[in-house]
Amino acid sequence: MNQVCSVFQRCGGCHLLSKDYSEQLKIKEKLLLDSLSHYSNLSNLVPLSCVPSPRIYAYRNKVQLPVVPGIDGAKMGLYARGSHELVPMDDCLVHSALAESILKEAKKLLISCNIQGYCERTRKGDLRYLMIRTAEGTGEALVTLISNGEGWDSIRNFARMLMERCPQVVGVVENINKRRDNVILGRNHHLLEGRAHLIERILDKKFRVLSNSFLQVNPFQAAQLYSAAIEWADLKADDVFIDAYCGVGTLSILASEHVKQVYGIECVEEAIECARNNAELNQLDNCTFQCGKSEHILPQFTKADIILLNPPRKGCELSVLNAAVSCKPRSILYISCNPKSLSKDLSFLLTKGANIDRIQTFDLFPHTLHVETLVQISF
Repeated sequence: MNQVCSVFQRCGGCHLLSKDYSEQLKIKEKLLLDSLSHYSNLSNLVPLSCVPSPRIYAYRNKVQLPVVPGIDGAKMGLYARGSHELVPMDDCLVHSALAESILKEAKKLLISCNIQGYCERTRKGDLRYLMIRTAEGTGEALVTLISNGEGWDSIRNFARMLMERCPQVVGVVENINKRRDNVILGRNHHLLEGRAHLIERILDKKFRVLSNSFLQVNPFQAAQLYSAAIEWADLKADDVFIDAYCGVGTLSILASEHVKQVYGIECVEEAIECARNNAELNQLDNCTFQCGKSEHILPQFTKADIILLNPPRKGCELSVLNAAVSCKPRSILYISCNPKSLSKDLSFLLTKGANIDRIQTFDLFPHTLHVETLVQISF
């Protein structure tokens, strides 16, 4: 039986909350099948059943809520679907329990610290968004205050008092965003209190994560996805493993103990710095991380045994796919968050002589229309 949400159909999340979870999984399987059916060379594929999430409530390790003007200066919530109308909320069924406890204290401090919510029309106000990241494996939390660059004293007091009231918060970072669009994070950020990162544990490895680092929001299901990727890769001691969109090095580091050498590629400099720190944190000496676009760096490699592709929603550039094929890997693993771009890329790879051995969806986002897909490709 699904739990009841007081703002369901008003806020912008959890479109599938009213449906039984088994039905949600079938909907996500159909999303993939519908995308594959648009390509004649993919229409006969039979994906494995969608892997259900071990937890369908209180799973999200990342929360970001807009802060707008309110009677007492500021109020938080989620935007209504298709608008910037704020829907106030007392709690959220999918936020982690730790994030919810921190949010309750944060709401009180908005008032006591006289924080002014940001008005999009006047471009005035102290705080635009509040972001909380939590680590299921260590119990740590990192808070980011996305500000308008104003209200320094109020913001600083808020950070200090939040850490006093919430001992799990290991740091508070201010991110300054003066843009007039919907981009949440600005480019400039600095530490207000504590440290600028949290430590998460995934499977048996530790990871240093910044406020703007990419990390799967469902740690319970991410562990299953990563375990499946490692198993499907059938890694060998002499293998060279290339992680073409490595982020903070999560799968690179998980694969490292099984192979001879790992190369990680990532275009975000801070993520590469985290990946290098994470290799050191786990006492690994067979991981090399390079900063740059995969379409520029991957063509420099002439041989690899296993290549992992985990691109953003738009999928891979053709130059990346061609370079991956040119490396003559034993296997390519493709992790996708977008069935449409995945289907486009798989169709292209088949024209290059690839075989699709296995394809399976993983539900990392219960109650939403988002789905993750893992594909094993051989030559």
